[in-house]
Amino acid sequence: MTQQVERGEIRVPSDYRDAVDGAALAERRERRFVEVEGRAPDQMLLGILTSRVPAPPEEAGGLLRGEAVPSAILTAKGKVISDLRLLRQEEGRFLLDLPAAGLEGTLENFERFLPPRMARARERKGELTLLSLVGPRGPGVLTRAVPVVGDALEESLPREGSFVALETEAFGRLWILSSGELAAPTLDLLLAADRAPALRERLQEEGARPLGQEALGTLRMEAGTPAYGVDMDRDTLLVETGIHETVMDDTKGCFTGQEFVVRVRDRGKVARHLRWIFLGDVPPPESGTELYDAQGGKAVGRITSACPSPRFGETLAMGYVHRSVEPGGRVRLGSPEGAEGLVRELGDR
Repeated sequence: MTQQVERGEIRVPSDYRDAVDGAALAERRERRFVEVEGRAPDQMLLGILTSRVPAPPEEAGGLLRGEAVPSAILTAKGKVISDLRLLRQEEGRFLLDLPAAGLEGTLENFERFLPPRMARARERKGELTLLSLVGPRGPGVLTRAVPVVGDALEESLPREGSFVALETEAFGRLWILSSGELAAPTLDLLLAADRAPALRERLQEEGARPLGQEALGTLRMEAGTPAYGVDMDRDTLLVETGIHETVMDDTKGCFTGQEFVVRVRDRGKVARHLRWIFLGDVPPPESGTELYDAQGGKAVGRITSACPSPRFGETLAMGYVHRSVEPGGRVRLGSPEGAEGLVRELGDR
């Protein structure tokens, strides 16, 4: 059982505390990886992904520096097949880092829309592992565990949306990506799956504590980051989630679903929005719990995920709320007479 300590009225798991104040390590078993290569994968991906395609990485002094671009794949009606992170490797190859829940839809989409003569996609099943090193002491732990990384981090600590890759003797090719997914500083470490256990052991020897899935989920919700398969799925419009502001590039050419997304976004007619709901000392509600207008008692939404939040000192939920309830408004949980919650835009606190 996870050791817990008190912080206000919220019990704080020790692994959460390690992630916020020190260094904690999570193996991201829910992530999947798809490689796209061929004669013109960049041109083919432009017509499918919501984002631009990252520029070729730069190599100097044994380091590869490049971009990790947030993106998504949509249906023609602007609904989310998957969100993802796109990396450009050497020799024009691309790597998609995406949630397991979005893998099947992504591969089906590529099967339909990637011309084999121009680009081919394959899942790198069992080949790669992603470790998230979370907390302000993470960079120090990493440089002690992998000393060759020290110069790379000192000269070019990856900012959010970028990566540094280098060859290491003990762990092979190591990709270091800065991530804003969690409400704590995070370095994502991508490497060959057969080298990951050794790196995990070294990081733990240097002070990284194991980070459990529950604390990981809490940090995600506290950052206002929706999870595919939890807070959004193939029935969700991209504009409803709010991530369109991050994953869409209006300067690029057309992509599947663009016309629908732009029309809905610019007319402001989306029926619901993914919001934070602050619930005080109410126990975390189950996913699917209905929300009601605090004034008229009409059903106005539902909860997608919830947790006790040490950061905010109360129960935090994410859920879809009808546009009639604006940020700053109130909803009731479970029934028109249920506990009252405060609605906020994600990240607005």
